Amino acid sequence: MKRAIIFAIAVTLSGAVFASGLEDFKSQSGLTPLDMETINNVKVIMPKAAKKIDIDHDTAFDKLKSKTGIQGSTPYDVLKELFKRGVPATQKDLTGWYSGRSVSLKFPEKFMASLFVGQRKPLNSNGGPLFNEEAFFVTPFIRNNDNPAYYDSLEQSIVEVEYALRNKIDAFPITFPAAEGILEKATIQYRKANGYIVEHYLYLDANGITLSEIYSYYFKNVTPKN
Repeated sequence: MKRAIIFAIAVTLSGAVFASGLEDFKSQSGLTPLDMETINNVKVIMPKAAKKIDIDHDTAFDKLKSKTGIQGSTPYDVLKELFKRGVPATQKDLTGWYSGRSVSLKFPEKFMASLFVGQRKPLNSNGGPLFNEEAFFVTPFIRNNDNPAYYDSLEQSIVEVEYALRNKIDAFPITFPAAEGILEKATIQYRKANGYIVEHYLYLDANGITLSEIYSYYFKNVTPKN
């Protein structure tokens, strides 16, 4: 069958040159050759080149601006503007595990994987019944690797949270209605804007100089079912 297919293509490309060899082919191969009418009606269809798709960076931001009114030429600018437009998030908004994306002031166009876990827990887990007052805490996670969707997987989120618990990573105690927390020289704030939870993280040195500033937005609930 393979030889027959090759032969048909050859005849199609070369036309009558092979016509005189049909009988020879038949006698040598034992296969029935194509008749001339079939040969002359075969059309060779050449594959079309794939169309190049150009992603216009500026056009993408123009569309975002026209739909939402949000200004910005980088993802960092957009999230900063989105945060400014938001209103303080409520405790209900922040309860659970949420996956999203983060962008830093230093690298305003690079997306990083982000996750936060919000929950009520005792202020002092070792104090017994007299000191069991609860507060709301948020533990943020940012992973600077090549997979911004890292925390979109519940399995990966669980790994990070378990790691945090084992290593007693600090959580921010959040106060409402401002939806903000302070931990040493770092502050964190949460707002709701355009249906997203938007986070602002700021870390200063002893002289008040910004060492790190990050905006994040969260859009996927990855809270474990159990």
